[in-house]
Amino acid sequence: MKPILTVLAIALFLRVLWLPQNLFFGFEQGRDMLAVAKIINFEDLRLIGANTDVDGVFHGVFYYYFLVPIHALTGGDPLAITYFLIFLNAIGVYFLYRAVKEIFGEQTALLSSFFYAVSYSAIIYARWLSNPNLIPFLAIILFYALVRARSEKWFISLAAVCWGLIFHLSLATASTLVLPILFFIFLYKIIPSLRHVLFTIVTLLIIFSPYIVFDFKNDHILANKLLAYTGNLTKEKNYLAAYEVFFTEAADNLMPFNRNISLVILGAVLFWVLTTVKNKQTLAVAGFIVLPVLFYSVLGITPIRHVYIALPPFLGILFAAAFLFLAKSKYFYLGTFLAVLVVFANLWHSLSVLPESKGNFLQRSQRTYLGDQKKVLDYIYTSAAGEPFSYEYFSVPWWKSEAWEYLFLWYGKNNYGYMPSEAITQTFYSVWEPDETIPIYKDNWYGVLNTASNIIDIKQFGSLGVEKRTWKQKI
Repeated sequence: MKPILTVLAIALFLRVLWLPQNLFFGFEQGRDMLAVAKIINFEDLRLIGANTDVDGVFHGVFYYYFLVPIHALTGGDPLAITYFLIFLNAIGVYFLYRAVKEIFGEQTALLSSFFYAVSYSAIIYARWLSNPNLIPFLAIILFYALVRARSEKWFISLAAVCWGLIFHLSLATASTLVLPILFFIFLYKIIPSLRHVLFTIVTLLIIFSPYIVFDFKNDHILANKLLAYTGNLTKEKNYLAAYEVFFTEAADNLMPFNRNISLVILGAVLFWVLTTVKNKQTLAVAGFIVLPVLFYSVLGITPIRHVYIALPPFLGILFAAAFLFLAKSKYFYLGTFLAVLVVFANLWHSLSVLPESKGNFLQRSQRTYLGDQKKVLDYIYTSAAGEPFSYEYFSVPWWKSEAWEYLFLWYGKNNYGYMPSEAITQTFYSVWEPDETIPIYKDNWYGVLNTASNIIDIKQFGSLGVEKRTWKQKI
């Protein structure tokens, strides 16, 4: 068996480990699955995706339409859909190997692929059923296309397509990739023909056409909000925040449980890059790591952690190149020790976090896992015994019900044949999620519920609670 196949198997294994019970399914996941279901049923053929963190600015619609055939084939099962996305993520490991092999050689390609396969950060991202999930795969294909474009210019068009699709998934991440792409093209003097340039422009216009149509149909809301946002960038700048978030991301690819050691290793690796400034391939990879941080630092913006979701494969390449450089010089034992240490640290942390998915950096204060949610619905429907029922819920955020709406539609209706009643029923069920950040909201909600109703039965599934209740006042 080729070594890379072993690496792929390890990547796949770690990304699916303990997932059936611990797949996070919150309101964003429910929102997206509901949107895809409506597209399949021709109820809402969308031109735009979900809201971003900037009011009036939206993600693109690519993620929804990409999921349509997968949703249809899997019957809308979130776990099966996540398995498909994880498989795609693992395929990205192979293309990372291919790209690195062309510019660094076999050993660096294998080691960098292995680092990425076992990266704690990369594993957590791969298990996230959300639009950024596809970014690492597309970023790797983009890098592979740039490497191939050194000799086959048409690959520039493929790189542009990948960038356009990443823009649909996250404008913030796509923005950080512009400078690294241009830097790579400059380093290797990639000059595409006019035909390739025109083809690329037309392709990007097609990719961005849903944005354009939506903007014209809605009085240029996207353009106006983006202009308003960029106009406010001069206020309250924080030039160091981008580095703080970057260091956290880098640490979760080196020594997830010891940030100080991670920073020492990272600093040494970046210093090594400076000493090998004539090495084009090292500089090209470093560009994908350093330039995104500089981009946000210069703007004074504090990025959300997952804006750096494309970094893990490039960090893996740089670490592999640096450690092999040490191992092939008079520091063989040091290079070998560091490589083993990084692998061990990532595996140890992943195997510590994944069993309960507790404390991972994406959902630190939420415990809404699909396995427990299905048990809640099984209890409700079994207890209801075919009778109509309504439900009250407390979720995080408390006003978002999309996760439960989708679960009743997909799991409840498919397995028990009917949906909760839209009208309030005398006997009902209250479902609540833990709120470890601001528990007073849940306490207040529960207090009001207790005042108005009596408990008949209580069940707990993982961190989720469900109660069978009856209203004190006759309905």
